[in-house]
Amino acid sequence: TEPYGSSTLDRDGRLFYLPPGPNAALTVAGDGIAFPNGVAITPNGENVYVGEYADKRILSLPAAQSTNAFDIAHVVAYAEGGVGPDGMAFDEAGNLYAAIFQGGEVHVFDPAGFSYGGIRLPEGAGTFVTNLAFKDLELYITEASQGVIWRVPVTHHGLPLFHQH
Repeated sequence: TEPYGSSTLDRDGRLFYLPPGPNAALTVAGDGIAFPNGVAITPNGENVYVGEYADKRILSLPAAQSTNAFDIAHVVAYAEGGVGPDGMAFDEAGNLYAAIFQGGEVHVFDPAGFSYGGIRLPEGAGTFVTNLAFKDLELYITEASQGVIWRVPVTHHGLPLFHQH
């Protein structure tokens, strides 16, 4: 993502994609985004979710291999509290977990984008929730203001993050 300088009033943030291969060229996968931040690929690989940090929402952009003719860029979920969504990850059931920066919470959305609720860090834990990762049946949550990693039990295994494929 290229977020810096963009905002809700100056939507010039961009998301880039670099395909594999020695002659690959960097392409713009999305532009006009209000501070793009976290990125996650849907379990079926047909969409890329981007946290639009400055507008407190999560966008769905069709991936190159999308087979759905009606698959257009759209808002899939809205965040509450804090500044906006940061790191994101999916579990094996298709639920999306989104770190909410300065919210001290992780929002959990079902596959249709409806909120299940949140995983709130305890009182005094700090609110700069930035990134997420799964291992076994645990969700690891980074909190940047205090430099702490929290471990929370969950009911579904996480999908591998993009770099783990």
